[in-house]
Amino acid sequence: MLAQYIVLRRDLGWPLGALCAQAAHASIAAIHAFPGPDTSAYLEDLSNMRKLVLGATEVELKALILQLEKEGLEHHVWIEQPENIVTAVALRPYPKSRVAKILRHLPLLQ
Repeated sequence: MLAQYIVLRRDLGWPLGALCAQAAHASIAAIHAFPGPDTSAYLEDLSNMRKLVLGATEVELKALILQLEKEGLEHHVWIEQPENIVTAVALRPYPKSRVAKILRHLPLLQ
């Protein structure tokens, strides 16, 4: 099963709407940046899209970015401007089995 994972900063103290916007920006950017077979398959089944939004602190998010790069997992880091703050990271759609190990320590955002 394909899913898109979005990891959002939970330590910003921003309003819910602002956090939702950051997740949406990162999600769309990752899908646009990585138009491969998994992304195409994900977009072809609109009614069954699966997204999981996880929460992380700034330190956890920066460590995750390094690990994603080390593992060669395609992702987009969203940097909110003009503040220049890293707010979210979205992976392109992946089979859950491919990314579960690297993400399992992060909780669902609440």
